[in-house]
Order: sequence, then structure tokens, then C-alpha cells
Amino acid sequence: MSSPRPLALIAVIALAASILMGLSVHRVREERMGLTRDEGVTIESIGDLLRAAAWETRVALADLAFLEASVVFHRGLRSEDELDLEPTALHPWVPAHDHDLENTQEMMPWIWLTTALNPNHTRAYALGGFFLSWTLERPEQALEYLAEGSENNPEDGLIPYTMGRIRLSHLSDPETAVPHLRRAVECGIDDEEDLLAAVRYLAHALRLSGRWEEGLTLWEEQVRVHSDDPAYAHGAEIYRDLVMNEETRMLHLPSEISLSDLAGMEAMLCPFGDHDHEH
Repeated sequence: MSSPRPLALIAVIALAASILMGLSVHRVREERMGLTRDEGVTIESIGDLLRAAAWETRVALADLAFLEASVVFHRGLRSEDELDLEPTALHPWVPAHDHDLENTQEMMPWIWLTTALNPNHTRAYALGGFFLSWTLERPEQALEYLAEGSENNPEDGLIPYTMGRIRLSHLSDPETAVPHLRRAVECGIDDEEDLLAAVRYLAHALRLSGRWEEGLTLWEEQVRVHSDDPAYAHGAEIYRDLVMNEETRMLHLPSEISLSDLAGMEAMLCPFGDHDHEH
């Protein structure tokens, strides 16, 4: 049986290295950003210094955990003769491979560890919620996890976007999806494709909720905001045509048609395919 002293020594060395790494990162950020004490970056005590170092260390460890989650998730490489070595725009360095249920189950603990270490890691929250809902078939647990992320990151739009998608597409509940998707659009999303998708999903949820006029207003507003992006004008045009055709068709539908009946027509009514999540 090994002596506990070497293990304790290793733990002390690891802790010291972590603190030094945190201090270094904090100092580099301060110097590279050109901040001075007069501009708000002040460390007035050893306690403040250690807290700053501890936070930088947690952020660094969270990034490592998130990287490990990616490694685990992309573990399903096919045999060499089946590999498609054609580089892709998204991941030019990763050969073609499969994502199976087992990979996702092994990935999720690393995702949870990432957000436990860094509650501001919004991408980890969004990815975790997405795969909890669609791959592991746990939409309610996904929504709880995403609600935690949204509380920790109230200005973020990616997390409410994911919540809205789950409520709309997985739970077929457009009315409860609307506030999440609206918040996503209002907060904004860094990825332009995800932001456009959030507008599409919000308009779709409004239409399924019988609020077509709000959907039209939404598209008009977004076309003005994104006047340099023709994708928004194109989306607005398709939505207007869809609403006009839908109003015409409604004249020939039974008067007692329900919201669930309309939701069941989603594949036919929505001109946009499901926005595949990029990982």
C-alpha cells in the first residue's frame, strides 16, 4: 500500500500550480486589456488575489472539461476504410464518425462538470440541454438544467433559444415556447445562423399559437434590424405567403379544429427544416 505522503505532496504541488496559473492568467488579462487600477481592476488584499486566481483556475479547468466532453462525444470513429477524409467546413480536422447514445451518456458528466466549475459557460449549458432532450429523451430534466443556466446568465440568448426549441419541437407546446424564443431574439445570439433560426422558430411558435399578426410584425422588425442580410427579407416573404395560404385553407377547415390539430401539421406548414445543432 502506497504511503499517503507522496499523494499529499502531489496534491499540494497541483494546488500551487493551479494558483500560479490563475494568477498568471489574471495578470495577462489585465496587461493585455490595458486596464489600470483607476479603470476598475484593483486587488487590494491577498484574499482578493486568491479569489481571482481561484476563479481563473476554475475557468481553465472548465475549458478542459468541455474539451474532454467533445473528445468523448466524437469517439465513435468508423473503421479506417469507411472514413470520409473529405474535410468539412465545420470540423476540417475531424474524420467522419458516428454519434451514438453511449457517447452522449459518457459526455454528459463532463458537461455538468464544465458548468459546475464555470456557471457562465453558456455553450455547455446549451449543448447539454439539447442532448439531454433529443438524444437521451429527458426534456424535463433538460429544461431544469437550462433554467439554471439562464438564471446564471440572464443576458444570454443561446440558452433560452434552446429552451424554446425543446418546448416547441419536442414537447409540441408553442405557447410556452414563445417567451423563451422572444427572449433569445431580444438578447441576441453570437452565431448568426442560430439568431436567424431563433427568429424563425419564434414566428413559427406565434403562428401555431394563433398569433399570426405578431409573427408578421416580428419579421418586419427583424428585416429592418438586419437590412444588410437578405436571409431575413427572404424569411419574411416566405412567412407572409405561408400566412396568406393558411388563411385561405382555414376557410375550408372544420370550425372545431384544435391547436393540437394545427401542431400536427407542423411539417407541412413550416417552410424551414429543423435547424441541426452544430457541435
